[in-house]
Amino acid sequence: MQEALYRCGRTYQFAQSVVHTGRFARRILLFTLVGVGILALSAGAILLPRFIGQPAVHVTAQPPQTVMFGFDAQHTHTNTEEHTLTPATVPHLAADWTSLPTAGSLFSSPVLANSVIYSSSLDGHLYAYNAAGCGQTSCAPLWFSTPTGGLIYSSPAVANGIVYVSSYARKLYAFRASGCAHSPCPSLWSSTDMDGVTPSSPTVSNGIVFVGSSSGLLYAFNAAGCGQTTCAPLWSSTPMRSPCWANNCLPLPLSAQTNSGFSSSPAVAAGKVYIGSFDHRLYAFSAAGCGQSTCAPLWSSTPTNGLITSSPAVAYGIVFVGSLDGHLYAFSASGCNTPPCAPLWTSIATGGPIESSPAVANHIVYVGSWDHTLYAFDSAGCNNSPCAPRWSSTPAEGIIESSPMVAGGVVYIGSIDERLYAFKADGCNASPCAPLWSSPQVGGAIESSTTVGNGVVYVGSLNHKLYSFHLP
Repeated sequence: MQEALYRCGRTYQFAQSVVHTGRFARRILLFTLVGVGILALSAGAILLPRFIGQPAVHVTAQPPQTVMFGFDAQHTHTNTEEHTLTPATVPHLAADWTSLPTAGSLFSSPVLANSVIYSSSLDGHLYAYNAAGCGQTSCAPLWFSTPTGGLIYSSPAVANGIVYVSSYARKLYAFRASGCAHSPCPSLWSSTDMDGVTPSSPTVSNGIVFVGSSSGLLYAFNAAGCGQTTCAPLWSSTPMRSPCWANNCLPLPLSAQTNSGFSSSPAVAAGKVYIGSFDHRLYAFSAAGCGQSTCAPLWSSTPTNGLITSSPAVAYGIVFVGSLDGHLYAFSASGCNTPPCAPLWTSIATGGPIESSPAVANHIVYVGSWDHTLYAFDSAGCNNSPCAPRWSSTPAEGIIESSPMVAGGVVYIGSIDERLYAFKADGCNASPCAPLWSSPQVGGAIESSTTVGNGVVYVGSLNHKLYSFHLP
């Protein structure tokens, strides 16, 4: 049901975006469907996985890793430790294993930590798989969580042996990364109810978990919990839907139809938290809070001409973020003397909205667009903004909302044409650049971003499955 409603909404939204680029976001429609989705969950329309009741497979303890959406807290979407998959080897990628279908689509981007792949599903569960597969073409999870009671669009974050995920049940959940003796595994703790649903993916930095909500609030929780099963936030932001800087913020009430809220995921760098908002602005907060329970932003940007559902990436002292107005924006990470802060540079307009979150590697910023194209820009911009890309890809057969991932000199990105693409990170002799490799159609749109590690590429699909590709 959710997928059918999503498809109908997608068609309507794309038609509207052609007339008023950036005015509508996919998630606005989805927010109006939250009540329907929760009713479907509670009524059993979304069934529990077929493997419920099976013993959980214990995950061997290893030194803890920290990974999350965007790979790191800065959301660079770059794995510098991948050396097996390179421009020379990636054309030989072949299908390895897929997961058994969950009971919902996978918008979530998988994360790889300690040889385990973690992914979440619209069925409201978190799943953990052996990254090496199971010796078969279809694999059951090592363990899965108890239902969160809401749809999960967010991607998991793993830190210090704990997996965090946010749910449309208006809560953040923390699970033991090693699972439990018998699936489904209960959470170690969950948050108090947040104001609004949480499509935003959690980000973990310096012992704090940050997550945004659809009501325009940023929340900060102690990553270690509070010693209880339900934990209140350390602090939350002032609502990013009310006047903040003179003549540059609109008094927007709490409504998905009025551009208030976050589906952008926070990025953390140098003691600051950055997040994009439905009110067209980028916000920066002190990661340490403000000594009170409610904190105002350090600064905000001048508004773009569209909602910001893209998640920011921080590198080289610059915050990069896309907008539904079809532009990529670059702001100084330190802000400006007198907010609101104008961008350092902007890109030329792509041919469609940008919901994709940028990746940054080797002074190049990569981002996908609804115009079916991957773009690569110089991170320093150009002498005369708006800036043209260094190179762009040949178009995919469908829009791109997936965020790029860079590893081993290769950029990976998915499309709703059901394929995963791999491009040479430094481009080609003459743009547009053709992919080095593309996957067969997997049977469902790919909105998930990839994760790459140890010579394997992992990605989720709206057909309810997780896919892996390796070198045979």
